[in-house]
Amino acid sequence: MKTDKNMKIQEICVYIYSCLSLLCITGCTNEENNHYEVEKYCPLAIGSVTLDMDETHSRSVTELGKDAVIGIFATNASGVSAYRPRYNVQYTSDGTSWSSSNPVVLGVENAAISAYHPYKAGDMSTTVLSLASQEYSAEADISYAKAQNRNSTSIASAAIDFTMLRAYSQIEFTLNRADTYTGSFKITKIGIKNSGIVGTGTLDVEKGTYNNTINSDFSYNPANGTGIGGEKEKTLTSSVLMVPPVSAPTGKFTISLTIDDITSTIDINALALKAGTRYKVTIKVEGKHELTVSQVTIEDWVEVPNDTEYPI
Repeated sequence: MKTDKNMKIQEICVYIYSCLSLLCITGCTNEENNHYEVEKYCPLAIGSVTLDMDETHSRSVTELGKDAVIGIFATNASGVSAYRPRYNVQYTSDGTSWSSSNPVVLGVENAAISAYHPYKAGDMSTTVLSLASQEYSAEADISYAKAQNRNSTSIASAAIDFTMLRAYSQIEFTLNRADTYTGSFKITKIGIKNSGIVGTGTLDVEKGTYNNTINSDFSYNPANGTGIGGEKEKTLTSSVLMVPPVSAPTGKFTISLTIDDITSTIDINALALKAGTRYKVTIKVEGKHELTVSQVTIEDWVEVPNDTEYPI
């Protein structure tokens, strides 16, 4: 029985064959013979694109839907030299399928297909993305899917599903003002100090490998440098994306907060900063800028979190 997915792939193949005036199209449209002739070509067919936290795929996932845009890389698989590599090919979802104005076309030999989200326009000549520990933004929150081999020898071989893994770890700071603190509660700088902290790095999307540069005294200025608070709010929050280290940091993290132009510090146990994990650090600010850590928790970075307590 023909599935809707198979029928859609076949229709795309017919269209491309017609446009390019290739040889006969019967090998791509005849489901009774599910293998194409060696001269045939067929476009990559993207099925589902989901977001996970790590490669175990043992927890909840979120599917990217309508208007989501991803970037695709198509390079020669191991031992193959037939393809001209394609970098950063834009694919957009209409809520039911993914399409591109310049799709990746597969031949009978394996192409290595990888992807990332959210898409960033621009010419690229590699599968490597730049990363930087920075204040959280949706645009910087990169997810990726390592390479899978695909070819045009069958309908199934030309189709692909992506399970995206988050490239970053996240720390979410919750800052509570105690009644004993009477200042305006303006937070202009947050720092994290540890010899294992990564400042910048790169991620090879195709291989899923990192190449990092340490910044043991990392800091950032919330709200793109303007700071947060200042109206004696009771609670302020700020999130930061952290490039995951190759090895988990050890010892202590020294957290510094610049509040009303005065910097205070407090130590907590080092966080592993595993990709796809959110670490929630709750700090109370009391009179004379005294800091107290109320709670540190770890949760999967998904829609429905699974909190676990972390030793302070």
